[in-house]
Amino acid sequence: MKTTQLAFIIDDPNNHGANLFSTAILLKSSFSSAVKVRNLKKFNVNFEFDSESNEQYLDWLNEICAGVIEALYSEFPSQVPTDRVQCLLFHLRDFDGIAHTCDSEIMRFSKEIHLSTRYISSVFDGILSRYVDDQNGFCVKQDVEDGTDSVGWTECMKKLLKEIDGVVWHESVHVWQNDGNGTLNGGLTEGIADFIRLEAGLSASDWNESEGGNWDDGYSKTAYFLKWINQNVLNKGIGTKINEPTPSPIPNKGNNSQNYSPTINFIQRLNSALINQNWSPIIFENILGSGNSISSLWKRYQSSLKVEFELVPVDENGWPIAEYCLNIVNPESSGSKLFMKYIATPGNISYLKSVSYGVLNILYEYSNLSPRTIHRVSLIVRDDIDGVAYTTETFYEKLPGSSPKHRAKEIHLSAKYILSFYNRLEKENLTDSQRDEIFLSEIHGVVWHEMTHVWQANGYSTVPGGLIEGIADYVRLEAGFRARHWSKEKGGDWDSGYEQTGFFLKWIENDWEIQKNSLKTQPGFPHFVQRLNASFIDQEWVEDSSFSLILGQSFDHKTLWKIYQSSLEENWKYETGPIDENGWPNPKIYVYIQDKHPGSEIFREHISKSEENNSEEHFGTRWLKKISQAVMFSLYSSTSSVPCHLHSIRFIVREDLDGVAYTTDVDLAIDPVHRIKTVGKEIHLSSGYIHKVAKQKNDWVNLTEEIDGVAWHEMVHVWQQSGISKKAPSGVIEGIADYVRLRSGLGAKHWKEEIGGNWDNGYSKTAYFFKWIEDDMRPETSSSSCFVQSLNSSLAVESWDVQLFEK
Repeated sequence: MKTTQLAFIIDDPNNHGANLFSTAILLKSSFSSAVKVRNLKKFNVNFEFDSESNEQYLDWLNEICAGVIEALYSEFPSQVPTDRVQCLLFHLRDFDGIAHTCDSEIMRFSKEIHLSTRYISSVFDGILSRYVDDQNGFCVKQDVEDGTDSVGWTECMKKLLKEIDGVVWHESVHVWQNDGNGTLNGGLTEGIADFIRLEAGLSASDWNESEGGNWDDGYSKTAYFLKWINQNVLNKGIGTKINEPTPSPIPNKGNNSQNYSPTINFIQRLNSALINQNWSPIIFENILGSGNSISSLWKRYQSSLKVEFELVPVDENGWPIAEYCLNIVNPESSGSKLFMKYIATPGNISYLKSVSYGVLNILYEYSNLSPRTIHRVSLIVRDDIDGVAYTTETFYEKLPGSSPKHRAKEIHLSAKYILSFYNRLEKENLTDSQRDEIFLSEIHGVVWHEMTHVWQANGYSTVPGGLIEGIADYVRLEAGFRARHWSKEKGGDWDSGYEQTGFFLKWIENDWEIQKNSLKTQPGFPHFVQRLNASFIDQEWVEDSSFSLILGQSFDHKTLWKIYQSSLEENWKYETGPIDENGWPNPKIYVYIQDKHPGSEIFREHISKSEENNSEEHFGTRWLKKISQAVMFSLYSSTSSVPCHLHSIRFIVREDLDGVAYTTDVDLAIDPVHRIKTVGKEIHLSSGYIHKVAKQKNDWVNLTEEIDGVAWHEMVHVWQQSGISKKAPSGVIEGIADYVRLRSGLGAKHWKEEIGGNWDNGYSKTAYFFKWIEDDMRPETSSSSCFVQSLNSSLAVESWDVQLFEK
């Protein structure tokens, strides 16, 4: 029998979220007569508890892992991958986001589940607020929170436990599921995890089946699709038969779980197929039978969801009259206070109405074409979301049990983003009026973008996502809220989305100069976006004709994109930056630390040790210049193809940054008359990431190597080429950056060469592939030894094409 060791770590047991977690788990037995899954003999699996971990926590984790294994493998018990999960570490700690699962950096063939105490706290606060609101004043929030109101406290803890259980079931699926040698579609990976969570009776309170989207959007959207397949396709006898014994029902797991169906066959068969073969959509037909392609299944599933909606009334101009709601979840947070000061206060629906009618007038040429099935539009300002904003669709009944249903759209705006954007402006050399103008334009622009998603048509969810986002940014442009970092730049694809596609659509409407008929006297094609959007009301997106049906047979989106790209070549010229005596670029170097975060202080100490005679005025410049020069020499054998238009490189360490680091272009000066730009680059590094690495590694040498390694990676993005028209895939771009980092001797400690995945997965996966080409493929010749330099130089004068490898 194979053994998997379970271990449990809590970073700070006194953290509020950690306390809530501990209370929920330790009181779990009093909530229900939970029955543990004890018999895993048929799977040849045994869980062994780490002696230093809390046994009750491990009992709980053992129960979840056993349930997940039964859900994934009861039909194929010999396939449980215990060889790759010899140890599972559960880590409860403070970070943004919800949870994630990863390979362990400490031990081979081990997995780690990380759960955020910050998320647990925010979930409990939300549960508590909703419970108090539902009581209509018959309870006091403080009494529930401190346990004085024991009934309310118990109800809230039950709901918290269900959410914690659900999240950990989801993450445990990622521990045990097969991924087709690393090729499994990301949306399907997350959808399988949420399907198992759904079948365990642990769905989140906001989950619902709704029309729209794509089958591989992931999470609950894909989970409900998989459930429909299981119930309506495979278990109706359409699927092929597999010569395996009929599985026995999975036992009730207790505590909020429902009894399992004896046939979770489709997911188990899909998971089984992915053990040793790469992901391909044909796997669905192999399991379900010919004619059951993913696209046909999705259309059938979407048809099953069609709901009759009551029509809303219209105003005197024919525009829909919806109900509007503005909800500030936490009015006391700094981001929410900024929103209320500059944009609108709770209950002030006139702002939302004005944005809504503005968007409708830009999207629809005639009011009778606008949607009349959206009854409620809400803007919710929240502190507990990452990113900027998103829009969702929900359904509700006007009265309990009434029909038809009412449809609602919700815009969720991050108060954290509002605050971080404002703080960034505060650190710049701006007057109050300049700061306020930029801030208002950004927040208004985000709301206009999201309001477009409320009202735009999507061709029965067939319109490419890039076009959907491009139309939203086109509307933002038309409304006059252009983001200050936006610029029309050559490269990319027509459906890259956001401002890239937004500028393209605006060019078609305003600047496209071509004689389309004898009466044509002005450039552009007025009302194009309105007519394109109108075509998606009752027609699907068609790759070859959606544009040309409006513009004429000769003008599809690909032809127009080439014309548009050619027009950009003549738009701007770049002023040459400083050059040293040998002809190499010599931009000015600046290093800024924007806060006093512990990670910033670690960075400051590292740079101080790296440089002698350091001063605040020139802090970090020698360190960064050394990296810049080394990266240039790694990418270029001569100065002939090095970008020479950079005037400065600014390295900024800041706290208000998710992730690790990123590199961006910056316009330092613009001469609109002569159409000349002076440009630079900025590298942004998260001080939070530095602090996190410091806590994990507790090793100054490894820590400083990681800081230097990230800086090398990002500096590659400053100097590397990406292709003149069609850009190289992001996997190639990131792979080159990690290749240069690897060659410098600063590869991350957790990097390793592994079988599986694709050559352009990017980062270290692609970096090791490039290194193999240079070191091992043709060592007897020089043609492969400078492969990355040659590839980079080719991308300075050619568009991306995989044939560049053969050249």
